[in-house]
Amino acid sequence: MSNITTCPNCQKKLKINDEFAGRNVACPKCRTEITIPAVKPVQTNTVPALKPAKTNAISEVKSEAPPVQTKYCRTCGATVVEQAVACLQCGVAPKSGKDFCFHCGASIHPKAIICVKCGLSCAMHARGGVIDSGETADSLWGFFVKCISKNYANFNGRARRSEYWGFILFSFLAFFVPLINFLWLLFALVPSLAVFWRRMHDTGRSGLNFLWALIPPVGLVIILIYLCQDSDPDENRYGLNPKSA
Repeated sequence: MSNITTCPNCQKKLKINDEFAGRNVACPKCRTEITIPAVKPVQTNTVPALKPAKTNAISEVKSEAPPVQTKYCRTCGATVVEQAVACLQCGVAPKSGKDFCFHCGASIHPKAIICVKCGLSCAMHARGGVIDSGETADSLWGFFVKCISKNYANFNGRARRSEYWGFILFSFLAFFVPLINFLWLLFALVPSLAVFWRRMHDTGRSGLNFLWALIPPVGLVIILIYLCQDSDPDENRYGLNPKSA
């Protein structure tokens, strides 16, 4: 950079570089000695450097998997996942047994209604851990009442032998009651077919085995054999074993 100065003798304007600031120089025209004033540093308003704003550290969010609900196998008491199809220790469906509580794993009586340790239900006629007081006991009369009430036209699920033969027994007795025998035949037609359908499901067969009745007497013998067979011990495609569900 350079500054402009004027010679005090000849008034000639001179262009002086900054490197001569504070020195004496001679005017090139009149040879008069000129003192070049020192250049004052230009004051500039310096802006302090901005400090980076403090940012809150973002904590790592860990995705937590929902807790696994563990239950107990009713056959051997081993711990199982609630939705398990089979117990890894005994290989049986976890809800098929009757020796251990499904909720707490305590040993229970096979015919117990509730578990004395956790207080939850463990009987086949209780739902969701709460006993339904409107249900009837596992007796022939109780099964008969179920067949003509809530299971009147129920063709799904399974029916154990005592349920089927309980219905047949009391239906047979009602047939001999005067004045209602004909009405009873009309009323019992649908539940008779429904409980037969569920009885076939309990042995792992389709309800269409009813068509064997069209081939007497061989077909009737085959149906009778099917009806007398015990339940599938484990869960089949139609549901859990009704003896331990």
